[in-house]
Amino acid sequence: MKKLIVFCCVVLIAGFAVAQTKPTTTSTTKPTSEQTKPKVEKIKTAMKTTDLSKEITDYIAKNYAGYTTTKATKVSTDKVITYEVEVAKDVAKSTLTFNDKGAFVKAKVHPVATTTTTTTTKDKPKPTTTTTTGTKK
Repeated sequence: MKKLIVFCCVVLIAGFAVAQTKPTTTSTTKPTSEQTKPKVEKIKTAMKTTDLSKEITDYIAKNYAGYTTTKATKVSTDKVITYEVEVAKDVAKSTLTFNDKGAFVKAKVHPVATTTTTTTTKDKPKPTTTTTTGTKK
């Protein structure tokens, strides 16, 4: 009888050990583009607007006449250097991007924040006229 109990315990322990191992599976999904692209670190360095190249300042003067240069940033990655220049006129703002040679690349126009003011007036009650007709007895 003892041998039977010991044998059952051994079989149960072996069964638990086998049940806890995970079967190996192979994944057939393709990696997403986000997983395959290496992370590129951008280093942004603030700079004086007066330190911008002549090509950049000439482009702004010609194509954004009346705008003021408010901010300039040098953006460096592993292989590419670009310049981001913020220009503003009244409430309009744009960020202009230039390559390392000072050639225009793209412009991003920032939406103008609008404020809406709503004024409400209480309607004055309209005068009512009551007309009675009939004879008095």
